[in-house]
Amino acid sequence: MIPVYDETEEAINKFLAFANSRSNLLILVFNTPESASGHPPHLRTCRVLKALLTRLNARAVKDCCYLARVHDSLQLLLVDRCTQLIPDKQGVGLARKIGADLALSLSYRQYLQTGDLIPWIYSTDADVTLPQDYACLALSDNAAAACVHPFEHRLVDGYERAMRQYEFSLHYYVDQLAQAGSPYAFHTIGSLLAFTPLAYAQVRGFPKRAGAEDFYLLNKLAKVGRIDSLAGPVLELAGRPSHRVPFGTGPAIIKINAQAAQDKAFQLYHPRIFTLLKVVLQSVSNIENCVAGAPFPLFQSPDTILKTQEQRAVIKTLDKLGWQKQVNHVQQQSTPEARRSAFHIWFDAFLTLRFVHELRDQLYPNVDLAKLPALLDSVVISGTRIDYIEWFKELGIPA
Repeated sequence: MIPVYDETEEAINKFLAFANSRSNLLILVFNTPESASGHPPHLRTCRVLKALLTRLNARAVKDCCYLARVHDSLQLLLVDRCTQLIPDKQGVGLARKIGADLALSLSYRQYLQTGDLIPWIYSTDADVTLPQDYACLALSDNAAAACVHPFEHRLVDGYERAMRQYEFSLHYYVDQLAQAGSPYAFHTIGSLLAFTPLAYAQVRGFPKRAGAEDFYLLNKLAKVGRIDSLAGPVLELAGRPSHRVPFGTGPAIIKINAQAAQDKAFQLYHPRIFTLLKVVLQSVSNIENCVAGAPFPLFQSPDTILKTQEQRAVIKTLDKLGWQKQVNHVQQQSTPEARRSAFHIWFDAFLTLRFVHELRDQLYPNVDLAKLPALLDSVVISGTRIDYIEWFKELGIPA
């Protein structure tokens, strides 16, 4: 399933050659936000859709839906949402939801007719280069709700350094969450996803948002099953500047380049914040003895002693996030595993990010990238998912 907005016909053509040993349905949702009506991006999107419909001799199968067979293992379902425009506030989230909801409906229809349920619905983007072994995942077990593919960005002239810095920041955040023991340590990029039809139905699909729809979908999916970060295949993403979405790769590298032009350093979250996060997550086992109205039971270990101001900041932040409203519910769970699960359903990816931002604002402001190696201890610098030494070499920073 791919949302298509202001893409060239050549960009779509590369998907028409996609083939593997399975029969595949590619759903292309051509969409335009209402604010772009009549503007060049809208006209280009409509022109590409019309050209494809004509060239592939697509037939109408439903209002705004057209079906075409490209070759023996690939059919195309083209959805026209550039004639009926997408509300600006719903943006790419609605486009992805239309495509994924169609995939879910068709998979269920196939299941009723044949008894076979497809294992995965795949979500990607028109600027991604797919390897031939894409869309060949097996269903490992019934506990998996979604998978996230590994990725690398293609560098664009003039944005090479900005792209490397931005990509490092993505890996850095996920790796620091993993070091802290967060169950939400995975990339939230819409072009990397695969999810099971059942899990997608359980969380009622993509949220209708103009951005971060991938983040919020995965946040929901992680509460009904496991999110697997795959070792391969690697997807190649376009590292191009773009204003089509409010945030993400395109706007980020434009901002980073503009800051560099003003001699402003690229900054990241202070690693001490993730040490405090780790203390909180290790303390969940102490919740059983916590009473409502009492401070969160921060765990004290010989290797992680919190300073007084850190304890105050963490407790203040957790209270601000609503811990006192959750403590009774978490305590009522009958087993340690159930208490941990209840805690993490509350303290999800969104609250984790808010926790990071609160401590950034209260105690540990963002740090310049060049200063990061000195703040990472020898254990962390070895990395769990990324090789910090290699990244610092790539970025030209002494480690």
